[in-house]
Amino acid sequence: MCGDKNLFKELTIVEAEHVSFGDASKVAGKSRGTIWYLQKNSRIGEIKDVYYVPDLKSNVLSMSQLMEEGYSILMKDRVLYLKEKSDHLIIE
Repeated sequence: MCGDKNLFKELTIVEAEHVSFGDASKVAGKSRGTIWYLQKNSRIGEIKDVYYVPDLKSNVLSMSQLMEEGYSILMKDRVLYLKEKSDHLIIE
């Protein structure tokens, strides 16, 4: 989820869908789209199906959803490592 519309490469309006947080609270997702980001190797990566939530103050990534998509996650010494299916490191 992301509250900054400027980070989206593309946005598609969705019917009043709600996204849930771990504390059982919900917010309305007005749009869904793709965000581009700069990878560690200076290449452009993308994250698809990101909800645009206008009132959100911080961006939120779901580790379980990333793992369902084949990414692997390692957290060690206060650093998070995110790798693609090919074991390529994209975020540290």
